[in-house]
Amino acid sequence: MKFFLFFLAVLWIPVGTVAQTSENKNTLVFRVGLSSSTFDSINQNDAKAAIKVWTQTVIKEQNLNETAEAMFFNSFETLSQAYKNNRVDAVSMSTEDSMRLGLELESVYLPVREDGFLVNYAIIVNRNSVAKELGQLANKKLVTCGGQQMLLARLWFKSVLAEHVPGVDNSRLENLINVESPAKAILQIFFGQSDAAVITTGAFELACELNPQLRKDLLILSVSPPFITSFFIFRANWQSPSKERMISAILALQTTPGGRQVLNVFGSSGMEKHPGAILDGTRQFLIKNEHLIQNGLFK
Repeated sequence: MKFFLFFLAVLWIPVGTVAQTSENKNTLVFRVGLSSSTFDSINQNDAKAAIKVWTQTVIKEQNLNETAEAMFFNSFETLSQAYKNNRVDAVSMSTEDSMRLGLELESVYLPVREDGFLVNYAIIVNRNSVAKELGQLANKKLVTCGGQQMLLARLWFKSVLAEHVPGVDNSRLENLINVESPAKAILQIFFGQSDAAVITTGAFELACELNPQLRKDLLILSVSPPFITSFFIFRANWQSPSKERMISAILALQTTPGGRQVLNVFGSSGMEKHPGAILDGTRQFLIKNEHLIQNGLFK
């Protein structure tokens, strides 16, 4: 959800302020959609409250006359209808949803973290664990965590099991349990409370920096290819006099005090615009594993 809060903050959206009156008839209304496929534990009310804190500061700095409507889509079907019927001007969505929509994307907007914008997953075990090979993980106690970066973790783990355990089915994922955070998942492996964890390599590296002993006691069995799990786009046929100004402001967010505050709070150092082709690797992975998706891995 931080991914979505970030973009709302970037666009200076006072969520809930939608209607235009005679006093603000020149105010532009920007409609942004948020896909529930990338939500984590933060609810919609918390999202609105977080954005309002930042709105006034950035509006004042940029001298903008903007309001916006934020729409939360609780299913792919509602998101699809809104996008195809031009009821949203921009949207944050997962790479999988963009493929289901059949979008040919010219460009995408990605938040940059200290470790970049790509995400890799890792399967980690304790060096003293009885399961030290990928083929031994089936039916073991496995943990993972939620969050926007983890959207493809289960599918990747499923694909790894399918390669190393012939005949593996979806029931083998019943033991892949969500815990509150990557730190808790790592500690469960460290203390032998679980057999393996699926986390991001970034989370693992950070944990090892804070506690070097972890690198000695934990073993990485496999690392995924780099993925882009979700992104922000403008609708291809959306036209507005403020469009170029919004794009420029997004890319220059780090140049203003308010913008830097937003970036710091949401764990990013800036925004980057990339060609849509940057999603090709992630899309190829999804196409390759389409049969796993159709078998009910995604809900």
